[in-house]
Amino acid sequence: MIINKYHKIYFAICNNIRTQNRTKTNQPKYTYQRHHIIPKSMGGLDVPSNIVLLTNREHFVAHACLVRFLEGHQKYQMQCALRRFTPKNSQYINSRIYESNYTKWRITHSEKMTGRVVVFTEEHKTNLKNAWDNREEIQCPHCLLVSRSASSMKRWHFDKCFWKEGNDKIDISELRRMSRTFNRHQLAKYFKINDKTIQKYADKHNIALNLGGNMPAPHSGKFYNNGIETRRFYDTDIIPNGYIPGMIDRSFK
Repeated sequence: MIINKYHKIYFAICNNIRTQNRTKTNQPKYTYQRHHIIPKSMGGLDVPSNIVLLTNREHFVAHACLVRFLEGHQKYQMQCALRRFTPKNSQYINSRIYESNYTKWRITHSEKMTGRVVVFTEEHKTNLKNAWDNREEIQCPHCLLVSRSASSMKRWHFDKCFWKEGNDKIDISELRRMSRTFNRHQLAKYFKINDKTIQKYADKHNIALNLGGNMPAPHSGKFYNNGIETRRFYDTDIIPNGYIPGMIDRSFK
């Protein structure tokens, strides 16, 4: 990655759009397109914090900037994405031309599809059913889920399977430590996930959950300091030498 003016322009556009609270509408004049700030090909997640709504022109400019500050294979991937903005047999296109062409196409396509009803013949339905029935079943090696949708299983499920080693989204050592004191409901509140997911993590890592109900809250505990830093210790923790009860007094005298 090269830190140049295109890098600054790209993130300036994304940060500016974040402050505008845009929403998608069905009006062709105000059409927005979803754009991943960190592209999915580079590991960007499909979460709201990584998505902005751009106009057609802004979307074109954003991808044009990505090509100019990325390097190697990442640059090639963004070049392929930018190529999708360019019509076939066209040697030159800019953001204004793309915006004009897309707006005209959207209006025409909307008028064409209005009132259209797609009817499948019995022969077509039979062919679809036979194609699905003849698909080869594939099984996930982690959770043993069986599916006939081989493409989505290989492309998405295998890598993101909950039961795959290393796919944990919480600190398992912290869960193991706290499970000795707190029950499942309290752990769910602490890790900000639901009770069933906590149970799945416990089953995955062979952690015995405490089923008691009269347990102290996960955020309870007492503060101790050693004159330099303040730390919170729970009843099950061993307090190191040199720590005394209370927080450091940083008030000015």
